[in-house]
Amino acid sequence: MERLELPIRQRAVLHYKGRSGEAQSTYQYLYSEWLVNPGFVLDNPPHFALLGEKYKGEDPAPGEEIWIPLRNK
Repeated sequence: MERLELPIRQRAVLHYKGRSGEAQSTYQYLYSEWLVNPGFVLDNPPHFALLGEKYKGEDPAPGEEIWIPLRNK
């Protein structure tokens, strides 16, 4: 693994519960509908998902956090 330092930015943190293989529809909704919300646009730093220590692949119980960098319009 390699350490990645992210600049301090405004981010939306969304909590997703479901199977990883089914997350595509959630991401599609986030980027095509949710982010259309007035006032914000995507920013350039990496988008990432944080998988907790209880993460077990396709087990939907633990969930994950989706971090999306935003900036004001």
